[in-house]
Amino acid sequence: MRRALRSANPYLYVAASHERFPLNEPFHRYCKWYELPVDAEGFLQAKEREIREDLAHKAFSLEASPHLSLSVVELYERFHARFILLVRTPHEVVSSFLKKGFLQATLCGARSPSGSQLLKNASSDVHSQFLVDPQRSDALLHTPWGPEKPRPVRISFLGCLDPKNRRGFLSSLRPLFRNPDMYWHEYTDSAEAGVTAQEYLKLLSDSDFTLCPPGYSLMTHRPLEALLRAAIPIMNEGELCLYGIELKDKVNCVAVKNHRWQDVV
Repeated sequence: MRRALRSANPYLYVAASHERFPLNEPFHRYCKWYELPVDAEGFLQAKEREIREDLAHKAFSLEASPHLSLSVVELYERFHARFILLVRTPHEVVSSFLKKGFLQATLCGARSPSGSQLLKNASSDVHSQFLVDPQRSDALLHTPWGPEKPRPVRISFLGCLDPKNRRGFLSSLRPLFRNPDMYWHEYTDSAEAGVTAQEYLKLLSDSDFTLCPPGYSLMTHRPLEALLRAAIPIMNEGELCLYGIELKDKVNCVAVKNHRWQDVV
């Protein structure tokens, strides 16, 4: 059977998903990392439901998720699961987290101060500022946005062209943003030219729709930030289920089918 599967289309036999339960797996990882006295039964029962749903129509259930890295023992003992372990280059992971403001790190023997340096590290990543700065978080969550007020920007994109898989299709969309009510602002990891947190929030508040493409991971800050400012996120159809909220095409978001972003713009 395995030989036949290798020669056939894998999509016919494999139910594949990516981080499909954003709360369950990270909570179990958190408990494991801090050695909290919380049993794994709730985590395992949720996993069992997911696996049974997959196996009801496919031969294999496959999930790709870094959140499961500390759950290997429990998953093996309960389901006799098999694992493919991928390890990222450590310095790239740390650099990425530092840039996003997630870390107070020791670099070259000097420990960064707790408050101001963390905010400084996050300055190049506008999304992280809402996590580390209470005033900016409050502006995102609580500033009134006026539901009846007309918005001057019909559709917007403000973001990084990296990684490479994002750069390709964004480059094909750029020429479509040629009308006065369309806003486009791009930068790269090597040539940062972003905007301030205040400018970013104003753009979301001024936009009817905003592009929310995946970046280095499928889940990003942007759809939630857009919804908090009542800008309708445009995102890949297969990513609507990742956020744990009721995202529905043509209700509170626009779903891009088959990665055909040009059709939506």
